[in-house]
Amino acid sequence: MLRALSPVPTWMVWNTMLALVPLALSFTLFSPGRRCRSMGWWFGFAVFVAALPNAPYVLTDVIHLVDDARDGVLIRTVLLYSGFVTVGVVAYTVSVARLFAFLRRAGLGSLAMVGAEIGVHGVVAVGVLIGRYGRWNSWDAATRPWAVVADAASWASPRALFAVVLFAVGLAMITATLRLATVGVAAVVRRPGIR
Repeated sequence: MLRALSPVPTWMVWNTMLALVPLALSFTLFSPGRRCRSMGWWFGFAVFVAALPNAPYVLTDVIHLVDDARDGVLIRTVLLYSGFVTVGVVAYTVSVARLFAFLRRAGLGSLAMVGAEIGVHGVVAVGVLIGRYGRWNSWDAATRPWAVVADAASWASPRALFAVVLFAVGLAMITATLRLATVGVAAVVRRPGIR
């Protein structure tokens, strides 16, 4: 009974906070009317890119679910992880949606937008892989970039490439599904007679 009332694991709180960093930055960087001319904007954008993998990284934290469910109450653990993953997925979806809306307003064409979306999901998947298997953090990209690159290159393999592609495709599918669901709900809410 005492385990069921224990606090949320510290790592889960920390990873959730890190997942919200790109979301907060997306509201600052990609607001309508915002231009990307200042050095401050470009610095913020670099932080956004480095922090963006933190949002979907929470999906990989489900590797802890089985052990946590063994140690504690199953329903509490599943609910906790569900909330944790939902925050990360929504933060990622909103962050990239705001980025893509910004790029569309900047005049990127349809084909370029497809390339941008593939590129973003691919870069994020690489970031998640580097974080999960290399145990690197977002700030290591700024403080120790060559060590991160050297370490990632040392375990790069066809298997790692397959994992990146699979994760990127999964991210694309998740974000597309959430965006379609949002559009569908908005369309229903806007119907005459529904308030």
